[in-house]
Amino acid sequence: MNPNAETSSMLCIYAVCPRLRVRLDLTGVAGEPLRIIAVEGLAAVVGEVVRAPRASIAAFRRHDAVVRALAGKLPAVLPVRFGNCLGGVEELRLALESRGPPLRAALRSVRGRVQMTLRGVDNGCAPPSRPIASTCDSSGRAYLQARTLAAAREREAHSLLPLLPAVSQWVRAEKVERRAGIASVHHLIPRGCVAAYARAMHRTAEAAGVRMTLTGPFPPYAFGRW
Repeated sequence: MNPNAETSSMLCIYAVCPRLRVRLDLTGVAGEPLRIIAVEGLAAVVGEVVRAPRASIAAFRRHDAVVRALAGKLPAVLPVRFGNCLGGVEELRLALESRGPPLRAALRSVRGRVQMTLRGVDNGCAPPSRPIASTCDSSGRAYLQARTLAAAREREAHSLLPLLPAVSQWVRAEKVERRAGIASVHHLIPRGCVAAYARAMHRTAEAAGVRMTLTGPFPPYAFGRW
C-alpha cells in the first residue's frame, strides 16, 4: 500500500441554510469538523468524511443533535436526511443550483420558525366518502376535481381536528399524516410562541377530553427537508 496515496473523501450534508458567515464549533456524526460552503445565495453545512455514516440509532441521534444545534445557531435551516453524501464541492454546487428556487422559498418560510408535532390515536373520525357519479353530463376534468376534493377532505378529517382552532393564530404552515392508526399534525410556528402555543393546546385538549401528545420545538423536518 502506497503511504503517499491520497485518500478519497466525500461531503456529508447536514443542512441547507442562507448564505452567511458564521463560525461553526460543531462536529458531525463521525466527529468531523463542520463548515459552511456557500453557492449562489445558498449554503450547505457539511463535514468531510471518508465514507458515508452507517445507519444506527446512535448515528441517527447524533445527526439529529447536529441539526438541532444548527437550528439554534442559524436563522433558517432545512434539515438534510441522514447519510446524504456528495462527491465534492462541485457536485454540491450543481445540486444547490438545480434546486435553487424551491430551496430559497423553503428557507424563507422556515426563517425564525420551529416545528411542533401533535399526535393522537386516530379514531377513524373521517366521514365515509360517498361514490362520485360520472355521467355523460359531467366532464372528466370535473370528475377528477371532485375526487381530489373528496380525498383531501378525508385526509383533513382526523381525530385531532377539534384542537386545531385553538392554536391557529400561531400556525404558519400545517402538515397532517395518518399512519397505522396514529394521526400526526405538524405545525410551523414562530420561535417565540412555543410556550403560548403549548399552553393553548394542552388546555384545549383537556377541556375537550382528547388524549394527545405534544412534542417540540424541532427543526422544521416536515417543512422543506432536502
